[in-house]
Formats: sequence, C-alpha cells, structure tokens
Amino acid sequence: MKFEINISVDNAAFEGDALPDEVARILLRLSKELNTREAELIPDRPIRLADVNGNRVGYALLSPEEPV
Repeated sequence: MKFEINISVDNAAFEGDALPDEVARILLRLSKELNTREAELIPDRPIRLADVNGNRVGYALLSPEEPV
C-alpha cells in the first residue's frame, strides 16, 4: 500500500508568502481529521483537501502499491 498526498498550489490561497503556511494548514487539518476519525483511510477512496477559501485543491489517497 502507499499513501499519496496531492496538492495543487495554483490558486490565490497560495500566492506570495502564503504558500508554506497554506500547505501546512492543509496538512494539519488532514492530520486532525485522520486522528479524530472525521476522515477514514479507505483504500482507493480519496479524501478531499481544500484551501482556506474552501476550494478543492487536492486529495489524500491510500492505494495499492504500483508494480515496479
């Protein structure tokens, strides 16, 4: 299995100096949701990631390891 996090940083929430803070905010929120079981790691079911404005910016996904 592998756990993948994909975040697109092409919108206003990431502009200028906000990029590291916004990525950290998204990752902290994901961590909290997983820790409190608000979100579940179910294989092949993506968890939606949103920026501070509520826009979808990516996903977290548990999936089978791809063959080498």
